[in-house]
Amino acid sequence: MSNLLPDPISYFLGKHVATYQSAVSGKLEVWAYRGKKILYSENATQSFDTLHKLFQKVFPEAGIKKKMAHPPKRILLMGLGGGSVISIIREELKIDAPIDAVELDPVIIDIAKEHFNIGRFSDLTIINDDAYNFVQMAKTQYDLIAVDIFADDKVPVKFFEEGFNLALLKLLNPGGKLVFNIMVESKAYQKKAQDLSTLYAEQPGVTVKVISPILYNNVLIVERAGTNNLS
Repeated sequence: MSNLLPDPISYFLGKHVATYQSAVSGKLEVWAYRGKKILYSENATQSFDTLHKLFQKVFPEAGIKKKMAHPPKRILLMGLGGGSVISIIREELKIDAPIDAVELDPVIIDIAKEHFNIGRFSDLTIINDDAYNFVQMAKTQYDLIAVDIFADDKVPVKFFEEGFNLALLKLLNPGGKLVFNIMVESKAYQKKAQDLSTLYAEQPGVTVKVISPILYNNVLIVERAGTNNLS
């Protein structure tokens, strides 16, 4: 068999590529499966695989699609991972708006560069910061905000706080869309997701839709009213 061909067993079952130990995220592993790399933490997918499928379903539900009459002019991504969400926006939806990606873990940023070729995307600014702090200080307005912040398989509790979410909402332009991914496999997190949905729905000029694109995940789709609706 030619050395240029992949080993069929590892191609279909997956092959371990690298392991990292992070002070922020704990154990991280990169695996190759069917010619594509996937980033895992101890108990969850951090990039591609199921996460990729999730956002492939979420963006159309939020009205973010190819050939939009008024595509987003600036995008904020909270949680970089290996760049799965960015690849959907750039390569699948063909949206070339500048993206600011906020990622707390420098090890994940290094993994995204080394294993997922994140450098291929133009107009991408990677910000090594805590998303909680970033939102409090940011002044830039965005047309699309995607929140995918996980410590392993949990959204840290502080990101459910009213102060964080109201500050986040202020960064959303009129007509803009916010999508917030939450794991809801426990009753405690189901309650947090419900409370967060209620918080957004109580704000003037804001509408909220909750979808379950894959098992154990709820995604809030928040839209801020205005004359520049994305369509």
